[in-house]
Amino acid sequence: MTKTAFGKMCAFAFMGLAAVTIIGCNKFTVQRFDTMIYKGQTQLEVEKVLGEPWQKTPDMWYYRNNDNLDSAKIKFDANGRVIDKQWDGRDVHPDAKPGAMGNSPAPVVIESSEMVTP
Repeated sequence: MTKTAFGKMCAFAFMGLAAVTIIGCNKFTVQRFDTMIYKGQTQLEVEKVLGEPWQKTPDMWYYRNNDNLDSAKIKFDANGRVIDKQWDGRDVHPDAKPGAMGNSPAPVVIESSEMVTP
């Protein structure tokens, strides 16, 4: 094999590997979210599973995928451990069970009919 042919083959292999790396490495999927994120995980463990969050606050991480409009949020306690999660995307995992996290905070119910104006 000539040096030119070998160089072309290496360049082609590198471009293919780069394309797979760029296209195929989206860690934020409904399958990973539903099956690999659970109550009590640390923030580091969550980041290893889903990747870097789109946005962070001290007690909440937000994820989103601009390609298909999937989004999710993960709530942490004061020690940085998962206490709740919510998938807000269009894609739904077929094995997902409502309330799978357990002990999720109850929704806030406003009983007053008065409007509060700033």
